[in-house]
Amino acid sequence: MKQFVTLLAVLSLAPLTSALAQSQPGVPASVKLNVRRDIPYAEPADPRQKVDIYAPEGAKNLPVVFWIHGGGWQTGDRTNVQVKPQAFVDKGFVFVSTGYRLLSPSDERGHGHHLSRHRQVCPLRA
Repeated sequence: MKQFVTLLAVLSLAPLTSALAQSQPGVPASVKLNVRRDIPYAEPADPRQKVDIYAPEGAKNLPVVFWIHGGGWQTGDRTNVQVKPQAFVDKGFVFVSTGYRLLSPSDERGHGHHLSRHRQVCPLRA
């Protein structure tokens, strides 16, 4: 199962690699970043469920890269992006880095419990 998830992640990022290699027209190198931090995306608000948005000045109708940090649902943070925002913005993208609730070591129910809660909110359809 872990190999499947890894393969799925790699395959989903493959199109971004070629898109990133081709700069968007009209966007100069080293664009100034406009950054909006700590935007909550869930109710009730949770300190970890926030996004940071990095965009070039005057951004309009640009493609968006939605970054979900690694850490196996146990570690990591949306702010640990190093130079990724600037690299994507320089290529003509808006970069959104998202945080999410982490599993606590004492949560014996594991991922299934958290995923089933999300399924109730947004049911999957075949």
